[in-house]
Amino acid sequence: MPSPLPAILLAALSAIAALNVSAQTARAAAKATASAAAVPASGAVAAPRPVIPSGSYRSSFEGYQPFTDENVRPWKESNDTVRTVGGWRAYAKEASDATGTNAEPPKPAAAASGPRAGQSKP
Repeated sequence: MPSPLPAILLAALSAIAALNVSAQTARAAAKATASAAAVPASGAVAAPRPVIPSGSYRSSFEGYQPFTDENVRPWKESNDTVRTVGGWRAYAKEASDATGTNAEPPKPAAAASGPRAGQSKP
């Protein structure tokens, strides 16, 4: 014997859809009635303009600076600079320092040879 569950679900979904359509129709009718009451007898519709006090408006484009290309250093030079400063730990210490003046750059590590010097093999 087949289960009546699919038929019940189909009936419930169709009832929900019908309720949704009737609610939207009622809302649209109420909106149309409200807008018809707002139109004057002459037929001219004057949209109210918002009043903005002088001095309170600030455009979002008011300090806009267009994009300008920056001179980018070669990546090898940048990597060498980071290595001589002390690596990412020096930058992290500088960022965590509240004043930024007490940070002493750490002493560079022993001169390494090769791109992966100092790393141990697994």
